[in-house]
Amino acid sequence: MLRYARWLPLLFAVLLVPACASPKKAAEQAIQEAERAYAQIALQARNVAPDQAQAIEAGLAAARETLAKGDAQTALTAAKDLGERIKTLSQQLPDLQAKLQDEWKDLTTSVPGAIAALQKKLNDFGRPPQGMSGRPQFDAATAAVPSLQQQWDAARALFESGKLAQAVTDAEQVKADAVKLVTGMQAGS
Repeated sequence: MLRYARWLPLLFAVLLVPACASPKKAAEQAIQEAERAYAQIALQARNVAPDQAQAIEAGLAAARETLAKGDAQTALTAAKDLGERIKTLSQQLPDLQAKLQDEWKDLTTSVPGAIAALQKKLNDFGRPPQGMSGRPQFDAATAAVPSLQQQWDAARALFESGKLAQAVTDAEQVKADAVKLVTGMQAGS
């Protein structure tokens, strides 16, 4: 009996090592599954839902870091949560893309229209003499037109390269800036 007792610690060690490794293995597998699932939608997610894509990428990195620190259970929980978020995002991407394309379609008329309205207002207003009220607004608006056109061209290039979310955001900013300048010109006249 004593002969078997000295092997008991070794037996416990052999039995405990796989038990300790299984949560780690499960976490590694869950992280890998989440990474594979995300890899299938990553490009589209970055172009259509960049904030959500960035959050998922940060979550995957955090789960890997947590696992590396030895907290397999937390990493497993995080990986499972990320898997659900990835699944949800992949289901939402077609609708998000359609929404952004509809917004872009509206912006393709409203942004050039806003820039044209600003240019028309500048042409109709005429340059006020130095020191006259309205001159600072006129000069600021005149200087802004080429910049707004460049920003609009950059937004179109983003759209053509597939970066829909960024293109829509940039185009909306161009439109808002143009409308603000037109409004300022009207207030100054």
